[in-house]
Formats: sequence, C-alpha cells, structure tokens
Amino acid sequence: MPSTSVSTASSAAWTRHRPAAAATGHLPRPRLTTLLDDTVARHRVCVVAAPGGYGKTSAVGDWARTHAGRVAWLSLSPFDSEPRRLATGIVSALQSVARTVDGEDAVDLLALDPDGRAPAETFHAMGQALDLLEEPLVLVVDDAHRAAGSLAEGLLGALVDSGPEQLRLVLVGRPSLEVALSRQLLAHPDARIGAPSLAFDSREVIALQAVTRGALPPRTVLDETGGWPIAVRLVLMGGHRPTGEHGDDLLHHYVRDHILDALPGDLRRFVLLTASCGDVSADLAAAVSGRPDAGALLDECIRLGLFVERFDTGRRTAYRWHPVFARQCRAILRAQDPVRLDEVHRLAALHLQDDDPLGAIAHWIDAGAFEHAVSTALARWLGIVVGPDASALDRLCASLPPPYADDPRILLIRACAQDVIGEHQVATMLFAQAEARAAAGDTPPTGYDLLLALSHLFLLDDRADIAEASATVLGQASRLPSSFGRDRAATFYLLGWAQMRLRRDPRLLIELLGVALREAEAAGDVDLVVRTRNHLALSSAWAGRLAEARRQLLVLADEAPDGSTPWTYYAGGSAALAAGFVAYWSDDLAEAELQFFRTIRGGSGPESLGGIARFLLCLTAAASGEASAMRRAAVELEAIPRSESYGWSWPAFRQTAVAALEEARGHRDRAVAIARRAAPASTTLPFVCVVLAGILQRAGDLPAASRTLREGLRHQADISYLRVAALSTAALAHRDDGDARRCHELCEEALDLAVAEGVRRSFRTQDPALRRLLTEHVAWGTRHEEFVAGCFVPRGPRSVLDTLSERERAVLEQLRTTRTALEIAAVLGVSINTVKSHQRAIYRKLGVASRREAIRLLS
Repeated sequence: MPSTSVSTASSAAWTRHRPAAAATGHLPRPRLTTLLDDTVARHRVCVVAAPGGYGKTSAVGDWARTHAGRVAWLSLSPFDSEPRRLATGIVSALQSVARTVDGEDAVDLLALDPDGRAPAETFHAMGQALDLLEEPLVLVVDDAHRAAGSLAEGLLGALVDSGPEQLRLVLVGRPSLEVALSRQLLAHPDARIGAPSLAFDSREVIALQAVTRGALPPRTVLDETGGWPIAVRLVLMGGHRPTGEHGDDLLHHYVRDHILDALPGDLRRFVLLTASCGDVSADLAAAVSGRPDAGALLDECIRLGLFVERFDTGRRTAYRWHPVFARQCRAILRAQDPVRLDEVHRLAALHLQDDDPLGAIAHWIDAGAFEHAVSTALARWLGIVVGPDASALDRLCASLPPPYADDPRILLIRACAQDVIGEHQVATMLFAQAEARAAAGDTPPTGYDLLLALSHLFLLDDRADIAEASATVLGQASRLPSSFGRDRAATFYLLGWAQMRLRRDPRLLIELLGVALREAEAAGDVDLVVRTRNHLALSSAWAGRLAEARRQLLVLADEAPDGSTPWTYYAGGSAALAAGFVAYWSDDLAEAELQFFRTIRGGSGPESLGGIARFLLCLTAAASGEASAMRRAAVELEAIPRSESYGWSWPAFRQTAVAALEEARGHRDRAVAIARRAAPASTTLPFVCVVLAGILQRAGDLPAASRTLREGLRHQADISYLRVAALSTAALAHRDDGDARRCHELCEEALDLAVAEGVRRSFRTQDPALRRLLTEHVAWGTRHEEFVAGCFVPRGPRSVLDTLSERERAVLEQLRTTRTALEIAAVLGVSINTVKSHQRAIYRKLGVASRREAIRLLS
C-alpha cells in the first residue's frame, strides 16, 4: 500500500515556519538566488514549480536565508487544504517575522488573531497592517500545491488574486501549482521559475563534484540526468556511470546500488529504516531502528551529505528525509523485505501512540494494520476532533479500505469531524449512514453506544436529545483512564459545551469546564486550556456571576486568543462574548458593541456564539437608542438562524431581539405583542426572560412581567441579573399595593445584588415607575446612594468620534479620501510614522481592523 505520508502533518509544527538549516557540503547556487531576487522584485506573486527532486525548497531556502528583506516561511502539510487551517498558518507565519522587528511597524500584524477571524476579515485586517510597513514583506509558501482548492478561495486565494503590494508571495510546489495559477502565469509568464531554471548547469555540476569528489565527466552527468538535481547528486555520490535508466528507475538504481550499498552495513540499514518513515525525531528513529544513538547517526547522515535535513526549533530537533529519497528507500525495503517495512510502520505507530495518535493512525494504515488504525482512532478521536486536526482525521478514516471505512463507529467519527469543519450536510449524511450500518448488524459494534452519544453532542438540534446524550456521556466519562489525558479533557470540555447550549444548570456547566481545564493543563494541551478558560468566563457571565467573569477576563487578558482552526467557527469567540456580556450589564454599551462585533468578525458561526453575539448586539443597540446602531444591529439580525439548531433557541432569541428594537424605535404595541407571545416559552432562558419582562413592565403590564420573572426564577434561581429584575419588579408591585416597607426592603435587596455584581443596566431605564421608585428609595434611605445617582446620569447621544482626539479626527477625515499614508502625512505636515500611530489608535478605539471598516462605520 502506498504511504499516506501523514506523518508530515504531525511534524509540521516542528518545521512549519522555517526552512531547513544548510547542511554540511551544501552547494550554494547564486544563479538561482539572483533569479529569485529579480523575480520577487518585479512580481507580487512568484511561482517556483517543478517535479520532486529539483531542489525547489533548498533553492528558495538559500534565498530566504540571505535575502536582505523580511521573509516569512510557511511549509504546508497534507491537510492544509482546509481554508481556515491555512489562514491560521499564514497569519502565524507573518507574525513569526513580526516578532523580530524593532519599532512599531509590525504592531498591527502582531495584533491579528491567528485563529479568530473569518478569511475575508483576516484579508482586510492583514492588508491594513501590511500597509503600515515601511518595506515589503515576503511570504514563502512551501509545498503550496497542498493548498489545493484554497489557491482559488479563502485567504491564500485572496492574497494571490489581489493581495497588498507590501506582501510578496513566493509559492513553491509541484507542477500542478502552475495549473491552479494558470491565469496569473498567463498574465506574467516570467513570474514562473520552472524545472529548466532549477536544473544544474555544467558549472554547478563541477562545483558539486568538488564537494562530492565525483569522478564522472560533467558532460556525462548532464547527458544522463538532464541536470535533474537529485539525480545529479545521486550519480556523483555513487561514482558510477548510469546504464540508461531514466526517471524513478535511475533513482531506484542509484539509491540502492551506489548510495546505500556504499555505506557501512549498520548505517545502510539505519538509513533505509528511518528514511522509510519520512519525518522523524531522534526518539522515533531509535524506535524503528533499534539504535539508541539514532540522533548522532542522523547528524552523521547530514555530515555525509545524505538527503536529510535538520530543523532546530529551540524546543526540539526534527529531521526530514527528502521525499524523493524517502520514496525510493520505501520501495527498496518493500522489494527486499516487505515484512520489515510493515514492521517499521508498526514500530513507528507504537512509538507515536500516546503523544501523536494522528501520526500513529497513519503508520498503522501504512503497515496495513487496519484493525489497529481503527482501534487507535476509536480510542483517541475525540481529542483530535476537539483539537485542530479534525480534517486530518477525517481524511485518514476515509482512506481506510472496506470494511473498515464502513464501520458505523468510523462513520460517526467522520460525521463529527465534518460537522466541526463546517460541513453540516456531509456530517448529517455520514451520521445517517452510520445508523443504517449499525441497524443492519445483529448487534452494535463494541463502544458504538457511547460514540453515538458523543456524536449526538456534536450533531443533534433537539435540546431534550442533547440532554439525554449528555447524561449518557457523563455517566461514562469518569471511567476514562487517566492516561487518556487529552481525550479526558476533550470529553469534559464537550460536556461543558453541551451544557452551555442547554443552559439548564450553571453550576454543573462550570464544574464540567473546571474539570476540563484541570485535565487539559495536566495533559499540556495549551490550545484547549485557553479555550476552556474563555468558555468558563462566558459561562460565569451567562450564569450571572459577573464579578467572577470580570476576574477571569483579567486573567485572560494576556492569554492567546481563544479558538483554534476549525473550532473558531464551531465554538470560537467566547472571551469577547463574555467581555461584551459583562459590559452590557455594566451599562458600558460602547464596549459591549465593540466586543459583540469582535465575536462576529472573529469568524464564529451564526449557528454558534456568533449568533448569540448578534442577538446581544441588537439588545445593546436598543438600549443605546441610537438609530445608526440599530440599523447595524438589524443587518446582523438577519444572520441569526430561524429554527432551533445544536440546542440553541434561535426563534426565542430572534423574537426577543425584534421586540427590543421595535420598542426602541417607538413601536411599543408591536414590542408588547411579541413579548406576550414569546414570554411563556422564555422562562428557561434567563436573559430573554429579563428582556421580555422589561418590555411588559414598561408598557404598564406589571402582572405579566412579574409572572414571567417568577417562572424564570423557578428554573434559574441563582442568576444575578434575573434576581435583580425580579426583586425590582416585586418592589414596584408592593409600591402599587401601598406596602412601602416591603417595597423598599425588596428595592434595597435588588441594589445589594446589583452593586455586588455590577448590574447597572437594570436601573438605567426610561421606565418612569422604576425611576420614581429609585428616587423615593434614596429619600427612604439606602447604602447605595452613589450607585443610584450614577443610574440617573443622562446618556447623551453617543458618537464614535467622541472617543478620538482632535489629531485622530483629522487623520480619520483624511482616511475618507483616496490619499496614501505618505500623502496624508504631507497634507497634515507630520511624519508618516505619526500618521501610522494615529491610524492604529483610531482602529483600536473604533473596534475596526481596516480603513474600509472605519469609513463604513461612520457612514
């Protein structure tokens, strides 16, 4: 069976953002360095395309190491065709260079969230950040052919088609790259560097002979190899004249008879075994070769000029055998000892089983040990899917032959992976296939019932079904062995995520996420730690523990952004949503609006936290009473789903948002009609309950408001903002009944809780009855006179311009024009750095990421 080459994916983190170091005996090729300099200077997109073995990566790596300007590097793995994963890699690559830049030029690049934006938003934000650079930045994308369809879509496609002038692209890959970029190459044919340019010429053959001490005449070498770099090296290293072989036959012959056979027996065996794995660490090489000195032997191979590269990241050392050489080694071992080749993959799989289950599955498949591949996938799939590699796992499962690929458990895993990466229809189809396969058998396969319950937490829409599945999984979760660190963490995280959507028991939700956090910390899963902390902040806020949420957000301020590809779409943006929720109840409506837009722009899907952000944005706009804010919110409202999905009560959220906006526009009758229809079904949604009860109360229907809040408390008695609303409404009822003492006791109790949790929004109201009550309560006597006084401060019409300094407003006015930053500096009589500093401050204060967004916000 051909190698899946998936081990490349698991080693990508080692080598992703740097070319390999130049090996001993490496031949510099100044001819190609000059050619690349000239091509990059003349063209925004440069394509280096040729078959394997032409030294593309080596030549571009040489150029990158010596180029006078800034060069970012991104090596693609076999799974980088997924657009969001690719976008994350591009941003991370640019930021790896930005961190080495002195001064403020790269501040905006560092501010980009590598996981938290949709590709379109990332494109605009990146363009604006790059526009602030004094000199161009070059991004090299190695193995760019692996991007597949993303060359024409997503962030990379946008950068190829119409990227900023300050970013130059060097795309390196196989000849299929030329097909994908044919339109660009037709317009700029000299932007392509192909096989003829990459082939060795006679002077380079002579120079290489000096290194390898090859004795064949240069003309003989060129005639037999056509200048194909890897073939030239093999021929010179082998020291023998070819016998007419061409292509893979030539390579196979030379690797077997003149390279490997020329090595000492132990080293020959070591090279053959480790190269068959492709990418290795010293530990993995030791595992497959049985040599405890594997690291030293790999370094010896580099010293001898063999086809292996070393990558030092500061944390670990990785080695990559040249793909063409590795392919030949596998072919040689398969021909000589196929059982030993399978054993190599088995040993690699066993070595990777704990720390790299994805790589282990790939090696089990390469070994033909499909039962082991399935068992590893079944044991470790959840940690992979909840992490960044759902797409990779799906492809591996799809590569299994029948009947393994048709196992209902494998189909369920694929359904969950497809759902996470945003392919809900494909997920639904796979889920149906899994159920049909399971029903067709006499008994479900081992572990199917638990896997079915876990898949329900991903895929089902009905809240009762999700609750049942959650109870099933919770009953099994404590039985997972502690050795399943990341998978235990993922299980409890998934249970917490389900409880977030169910919103039935805030204490259980916070407890589950707390367990997930501890397990993720113990497993060293940094991505899941950050994401879980952000969900904890949001859960605390939603549960009314606003003071705790504020503390958590302060801790998170220095953390990395939440979410990771592809979970950004599925469940990203929780930190910004939590910050917005807290700001809303604090009555900081400007900050709330900024944070809700940040969640929306961050790429969280409209059927996930992006939809919740849109709902809360409508309520914030209604509270502000500003026509422009309500127009923006109404546009976002259209993206909220119209039917319940994944357990989210979208119809209730939509109706409540519409009612709040109608009331704010002065259409109180419409708002009340919606509130009366929606209130009876809202009692399990505390926030919705408070908003609808407030509409009814301000319309004078105090009994209906009281009933709604009492029912809400019956379901969620401990939520602060719900209790504050219920207490203040009860105080109004007692006031109407003439019971002044009880009225003011309840009012003081409401203020106690509001002050403790920072719930000012409940009292910043235009309700005349509540305002009179507060006035009377101050006269009656209260511990919170200053808080009440703050609630009466009039809110003037807010303008985004109010947050800007006079000089920033002047720069903003110039940004409305078509002038460049340099031209704006000349008009205002300041330096371009001053303009850029003001530009960054404007974007930060307005909560936007680009010039276009700033102008649109003011329209």
